[in-house]
Amino acid sequence: MQQIVNSLQPVKESLVNAWEAAWDRGQVEALDEIFHADFRRISKKSKNVATIGELKQEILSVRDAFPDLVTRIDHLLVDEQEQSIAIFWHTTGTFINDLQGVPATGNTVETRGSNLMKIQDGKIISEQVTWDQSELLEDVGVPSLKSAFEPAGEGVVVDDLSGVPNLDALKGFNRQFVTGVTVVTTMDEQGKPRGLAANSYVSVSLEPPLVLVCVQKTTSTYA
Repeated sequence: MQQIVNSLQPVKESLVNAWEAAWDRGQVEALDEIFHADFRRISKKSKNVATIGELKQEILSVRDAFPDLVTRIDHLLVDEQEQSIAIFWHTTGTFINDLQGVPATGNTVETRGSNLMKIQDGKIISEQVTWDQSELLEDVGVPSLKSAFEPAGEGVVVDDLSGVPNLDALKGFNRQFVTGVTVVTTMDEQGKPRGLAANSYVSVSLEPPLVLVCVQKTTSTYA
């Protein structure tokens, strides 16, 4: 018996319209027209599985952090035999507001990704993506902060965060540190992590444990 292959042209056109409405204008309700009720979104890297509701919330949170976000679809490939659509895209935006507790930098960020969508009954039933919010944190230049928002698993050794350094460790570090770049971190008044890179570092004393770093007053994290 000959297999009936449904044309994906109507889905393709609806997808482009809904994509631009949701990501560029924050009109996430437009996604309801193209997604199946049982839709699931799977991140290839993190293996996270999201529903349509969770995807909408992610879009809104990203757009809040990047109010001028603009996406561009570079390629869109349709496989009617497999009933799938692959979309390749890139996006640009300015990191204006905090994202998942990560402080805004004011930098313009460009990121790229691809999505493989499976179609059922004329709607998207599943989507495998190469990009999610964890990827975006790396793109904005703060990959080391991701662990600050992840719970420590069993058997993980957690550093003493009391703020009181071990003197032997401090002496050992100072003996080995000749020159280079140090990362200085702290928590602001709202409990959010803040940090900067400094290349002026000097050991002042062991008792009390004091070090000196020089911070340029014009840097965004000086305060």
